[in-house]
Amino acid sequence: MPHLGLPLELVSEVLQESILDKRDLRNVALVSKAFLVLARPHLFHTVSIETAYCVDESDPARSYHWRTRRKLAFFRSRPDLARLVRHVSRDDCEDYFRPGDRAYPVIEPNALWDQILETFPQVESVYDHFSPTPSPHRVPECTKTIQSVADVWINKSSWEWLSRCAKLRSLRCSFGSDEPIALPAPLPFQLDEIRLETLYGSPKPFLDLVDRSSATLRSLDLCGRLAIMTDFSHLPHLEKLTLSVCGGQGKADPAREQSLVRASLPSLTRLRHLVIRQHFSWKRKGGVFEIIAHPDVVRLLPKTLVRIDAMDTPTVAQCKALFGAGTSVRVLGTQDWFFSAEEMADTAESREWCQVRGIRCAAGPVI
Repeated sequence: MPHLGLPLELVSEVLQESILDKRDLRNVALVSKAFLVLARPHLFHTVSIETAYCVDESDPARSYHWRTRRKLAFFRSRPDLARLVRHVSRDDCEDYFRPGDRAYPVIEPNALWDQILETFPQVESVYDHFSPTPSPHRVPECTKTIQSVADVWINKSSWEWLSRCAKLRSLRCSFGSDEPIALPAPLPFQLDEIRLETLYGSPKPFLDLVDRSSATLRSLDLCGRLAIMTDFSHLPHLEKLTLSVCGGQGKADPAREQSLVRASLPSLTRLRHLVIRQHFSWKRKGGVFEIIAHPDVVRLLPKTLVRIDAMDTPTVAQCKALFGAGTSVRVLGTQDWFFSAEEMADTAESREWCQVRGIRCAAGPVI
């Protein structure tokens, strides 16, 4: 079937759109052989691995769900397609088994990832909700290609494996207090993005990770730990910063957190994108903007800042305070949690105020 004279460059650009789902991509692939070649990398870009879990919560073993067993068998029979996979995620499904159930061949979490990475040798991004990593003594081919690892607890075992991922650029990680680790200097990779998920004990390993990535770091997520770091002058390329107000502790203390934000802003000389999460226990309209729309904070906003995302919606008065002082912010990403008629009317008025002044209101924050 002909491809209707469309330039293949245009088709390739269309396929980059995230709005296309698997069904759309399959339909594109069926148009012609030329379209198939272009669509195939997108069709097989992402693979999800489902595992059943043991009802005995003390047993970390997992078993592949039957859908995953079929999926892995398919890719092992088609290594040409397996090499197209760039992102692999693993999570438990609704299925479970009892100890000794022969219908569920069990596998240890580390060995599970060994098998996954052997199947997909060109993977660039991995995610595991429960944080196991491959066996440290194994060096799969994909350590040469992995650029992103999410939800990993940094300890001696995981670091031994991560240290072999020379192309690693993005790391979403947690630090525990059970097994402190001394990170080497320099690091074996150059990180563009660091996202802190959980931190127990001393913040030193995390701060060392940030310090040793200072020459390349562009995006940093401090989770609810703003207090551990308020001087960013050693991060000359930092363009995106994500903070959590209310400190993750469930008690609102706007004055304290406002002082921490004020202390941080002068050293953020190249910041372009500020993301502020709101702790769920502090869910009231305009709460986040009580901090960032305060005149003392607005005066300190970097002249390079063009976007603010917040899990909150500002009032009109807060919009005037934030954008009426000649700030450089041109995009506001908000998430509307409030649905009463009065509050929805306030939200519409705030959006209209922004749009009239050329400030784009994004559909919602990327948080």
